[in-house]
Amino acid sequence: MSTPASIVPEWYLLPYYAILRSIPNKLIGVIAMFGSLLILLILPIVDLSRVRGNQFRPIMKVAFDFLLLTSSC
Repeated sequence: MSTPASIVPEWYLLPYYAILRSIPNKLIGVIAMFGSLLILLILPIVDLSRVRGNQFRPIMKVAFDFLLLTSSC
């Protein structure tokens, strides 16, 4: 069974949809999808940086300002 080309998921589901379509085995695809979510959940825990705030991270400040500007539109 194949998904028709006209059906496209919402933008926030596209990475998981791509993972599921790229792996032919369904079980391994689902494991890979949940593994990618698990990696995102573990990243803050394994961060060993001494500086936790955004005060000394100029790229993070720019990214945050960009987020504020784009979300207000």
